[in-house]
Amino acid sequence: AKYDKQGNCIEYACFDMADNPCYHKEGYSKVTNKYDSQGNCIEQSYYDIDGNYCNNKDGVSILTNKYDIHGNCIEISYLLKFLF
Repeated sequence: AKYDKQGNCIEYACFDMADNPCYHKEGYSKVTNKYDSQGNCIEQSYYDIDGNYCNNKDGVSILTNKYDIHGNCIEISYLLKFLF
């Protein structure tokens, strides 16, 4: 895992015992997080082994959150990657 200076997890990647990228049980190989100045997670993005966007087990590729001035989450948006 990788962390920013505030201690927030900004990247989490999965590897097998041979140190090869693998999938988490939630359906992704890597997740990245972005935070606002208050430490609220404003975006989570999910990736496959090749570094492309993928859907997690809930069908979400990118999840974004918006917060009010008190730090309350006031909006959640989901971006889905359609697999054809």
